[in-house]
Amino acid sequence: MPAASQDKKIDASLRRATEADLPAIKRMAHEFVEYLNAIDGPAASGKGTLGNRLAAHYNLRHLDTGLIYRAVAKALVDRGQRPSDTKAAVAAAKALDPSSFDEGMLKTHAIGEPGSIVAAIPEVRAALLAFQREFAAAPPGACAARCPGGSG
Repeated sequence: MPAASQDKKIDASLRRATEADLPAIKRMAHEFVEYLNAIDGPAASGKGTLGNRLAAHYNLRHLDTGLIYRAVAKALVDRGQRPSDTKAAVAAAKALDPSSFDEGMLKTHAIGEPGSIVAAIPEVRAALLAFQREFAAAPPGACAARCPGGSG
């Protein structure tokens, strides 16, 4: 099967995926795990859950890109800086350490709002795109929720 057809098959399956579909998706992902590095879709569609499960199943590192924007926002809030401060936000984006993320805290409403402000700053998006690409390029592979092409 040509790669483009395989990609379409995976894409279509992920769009319709439910909990019951996870075993079939795992089988498909196993066939393509060497280049499976992104799960894209609308908000609250299960990208993070699916990414976490696939990463755990295949022993891959996982990066939820939505959390990295929130982590930048949290760093700013913790320092008493405005999320709209481009210079401070870019500096925070360049200093990210995913191993220190508190996922529960990052998913709170108090961090979500400033996270949206940070995500709208083009310079932050550029810094985090570079971060995502570095993450995805490092072995043993990566599974990222949301699009590492820059849509956040």
